[in-house]
Amino acid sequence: MTPPTNSDDHKNLQELLIERIVSQFNKRSEAISAIEETLGINRDSVYRRLRGATLFTPTEIQQLALKFKISLDALIYEDHNMVLFQYRPMTKPIKHLEQYLKTVYKDMERMFHTPDHKLFYACSDIPIFFFFIIPELTSIKLYIWGRMIWELDYLKTYKFDFDLIPPTTHVLAREINRVYMGIPSIDIWNINVFDNTLNQLDYLVGIGAFKNLSDAIIVCDKLLELATLMQYMAEKGRKGGSKNAIEASNVGFELYQNEIAHTNNTVLAVSRNGRVVFSSFDDPNFLRSTDPQFGINTERWFNKLIARSSSISVNTERRRQWFFNVLEGKINALRSRIQLLIQERDFPRSFIH
Repeated sequence: MTPPTNSDDHKNLQELLIERIVSQFNKRSEAISAIEETLGINRDSVYRRLRGATLFTPTEIQQLALKFKISLDALIYEDHNMVLFQYRPMTKPIKHLEQYLKTVYKDMERMFHTPDHKLFYACSDIPIFFFFIIPELTSIKLYIWGRMIWELDYLKTYKFDFDLIPPTTHVLAREINRVYMGIPSIDIWNINVFDNTLNQLDYLVGIGAFKNLSDAIIVCDKLLELATLMQYMAEKGRKGGSKNAIEASNVGFELYQNEIAHTNNTVLAVSRNGRVVFSSFDDPNFLRSTDPQFGINTERWFNKLIARSSSISVNTERRRQWFFNVLEGKINALRSRIQLLIQERDFPRSFIH
């Protein structure tokens, strides 16, 4: 049976479904292999469907839509108001730290190998990739997520120390950071970008979650180190996990400040293959959508947001210096409070009397 012919402006469901699947791969041959494996048919049968000589059965359409996370509503309705999102913790609850990191790494690695890639990042918290630059920050942030968000049993029963996170997890975090540093990005932050992390750290101190309270001071010092590195990236307009890496990098980093549009962490990945939107939900968990129209609308939103923001990259030294001075002041304020707690704890009681 041969499907009816259509003009380019009115492609049928099969053509649109095939286009959407092919767009998820760097090579058409990879898409063909994936369809072949999903449907359990031979390559010749796949080619007949690609040419339109054979129609997909309803069951095959269902299998492909589920496998490649494609909204059939988005294909059928040109002006639709429904968007398909993926939320992996709903079907695969986080059981260990590396499970989450592997999901992030897979998405980043796929984008890194896609031509003409770029990230747009509007955030209310420090982008997760920056924590992975410094091992101590990797450890504390993963501990916070594991204990407070995912409620992992083995973390709820242990007080924090830097050796609690295994070396294999640190290796994976560094790999994620390496991939991120290879992708140009445009970031939009506000002056509260460190507040969530500082509040979490303050909370851990308050409930006695540190094995050694002096480790909280080390975390503050590492946050100051990170802020200095962020400022240098903004100054040079390039990415890198160290000053030497930034100097040698040709990967762009544009940083803007916006105090009006308060948003959750929203990431738009743009490449030759299309757009993927990530929106934080119960941070650091996120919703993920490959809906084309939603991606286009999100890119428009980012462009409007950038137009209403102030650049703090490259030739904006005064504003950039003020911005990072405020961030460092917030970190130092918490550091001073923690230092006072340590002094009060260690002050000899006999001296009081």
